[in-house]
Amino acid sequence: MNPPHSVHPANTPSYSPAKPSNASYSPSYVPVASFAGRTSGIGHSIAEAFARCTQGKAHIILIGCNSDAAARVIAGFPLWSQ
Repeated sequence: MNPPHSVHPANTPSYSPAKPSNASYSPSYVPVASFAGRTSGIGHSIAEAFARCTQGKAHIILIGCNSDAAARVIAGFPLWSQ
């Protein structure tokens, strides 16, 4: 039995309409995002995805306990070429 809060796959929305919008994302400002928690797992993945989506043209703040891990995450971000 599924818990009452679970989402059945048939009711899961499609992400295909969002892909073209995300691909054309090009703000006239430099976005800022902060990611709290660990520098691994989902926080790491979301920060990397944001960096890729903005092509490195963002101020990304990582909040965590391990500065070495944060440095490795940041090293994987695309470079911002002005």
